[in-house]
Amino acid sequence: MGAEDARATAPPTTEPADRVTLVAKPTVVQGERPAPSYTLLSTARAVEDMLTAVRSAPVVGLDTETTGLDPLTDRLRLIQIATPDAAYMLDAFALDPRVIAPLLAGDGPVLVGHNLKFDLRFLESAGVPMPAGRRLFDTFLASQLLGAGTKGPKGEPLRHNLAAVVERILRITVDKGEQTSDWSGSLRAEQLAYAARDAAILPALADRLRGDINSAGLQRICDIEMGALPTIAWVEQTGVPFDADAWTRLADAAIAERAEVEQELTATTGTGGLFAGSSSVNWSSATQVATLLRERGHAVTSTDEAALQELADKGEPLAALLLRHRDASKRASTYGAEYLTWGTRAPAASMQVCCN
Repeated sequence: MGAEDARATAPPTTEPADRVTLVAKPTVVQGERPAPSYTLLSTARAVEDMLTAVRSAPVVGLDTETTGLDPLTDRLRLIQIATPDAAYMLDAFALDPRVIAPLLAGDGPVLVGHNLKFDLRFLESAGVPMPAGRRLFDTFLASQLLGAGTKGPKGEPLRHNLAAVVERILRITVDKGEQTSDWSGSLRAEQLAYAARDAAILPALADRLRGDINSAGLQRICDIEMGALPTIAWVEQTGVPFDADAWTRLADAAIAERAEVEQELTATTGTGGLFAGSSSVNWSSATQVATLLRERGHAVTSTDEAALQELADKGEPLAALLLRHRDASKRASTYGAEYLTWGTRAPAASMQVCCN
């Protein structure tokens, strides 16, 4: 990824056998400098050389390519590491990803990524240690902080994917065509060039975003967001203990309470239906509820919680019952059995809940 569209040439025959340097043929876009060459690491020795080279850099771009979007079922394929001057890639199908652990453990360069939570979860699943939050800078989160409450030039929601942020901040068009290609088989030169460019643009993007964050007075909240990243990634990846049976019992109790309250509502208003236990009123319908309240002498324009609470405080029994009905309905649906569909069961009876 980056300012240029690069296509890798054949590996030079002069390179050592433990690594292959693929030299990009860049086309300069909007006057930006060409993307650096990238090195595909093939041995542990090459990784050690890379670690030595990047440890002295103040900022390192970190990115991954994967076979899918689920760290629980899909696999890590590439790990991309980039400084402003060079990019490196490790094929996780060929080398144990844990060889990069020294770069992430302890102190070291600031690690810049875009939607780092995604990358951290895949790295965690491959046994790579989680870096400290103080070392992280997520350009996705930074863009969200800066763009909170703002719209695009045509009033559309502001987008925060990598291509949109790079276009907006650096005025560079990023080709993401290879993002959805097949990363599970033999990798093409175009895929490798794409992966290298994604990592190579991150240090420059972070530099601009950090300056904008400081100018906006958002440094403190930005630090909090970045510091929380490892914990959020770990919780989503590992899961938390969740007693689905107990949760279901609570949902069933809420369903029973809702039915009981509906019977009280029907009896209070005399709106029984043709069949025993039925009602001619849909108690979840704001329109029908407002009509009943008006028939009882209340000039209501809304049936929201505040309006019903005001009527209940004045002694209207129907309003108090309606508040109970809505509470039970909420617990029976959104926070009831439906809640169990928001995650996937993991080993040890954990539940993964998506927080994106």
